[in-house]
Amino acid sequence: MANIQPYIDLKKANFTISTLILLTNFYFIPFSFITIKSSGGAMGYGLLILPISLSINLLTLSSVLGYTIKYKKSIGLLILNSIGLVWALFWLWLLLTIPKMD
Repeated sequence: MANIQPYIDLKKANFTISTLILLTNFYFIPFSFITIKSSGGAMGYGLLILPISLSINLLTLSSVLGYTIKYKKSIGLLILNSIGLVWALFWLWLLLTIPKMD
């Protein structure tokens, strides 16, 4: 029997998605700190985005697990990180494209 390689290499996929999650957190970690420091702005409405931002910050933990030897071939971690990446990219796109009301 020939050695059949899977269509998707799980190590490369986990590494790529984990790297993209860490890159999106370069925006969301300072965003969370600034929101907490400013108490959500003048009337506190900025605190409404904080649960979303903190959930994206928690994805850092699962993305760091994607670099460890034990979880490099984990399909569950790949699915979790993929869903988290879509979630993070959606909110990143939304926050960067919608103009602020000053």
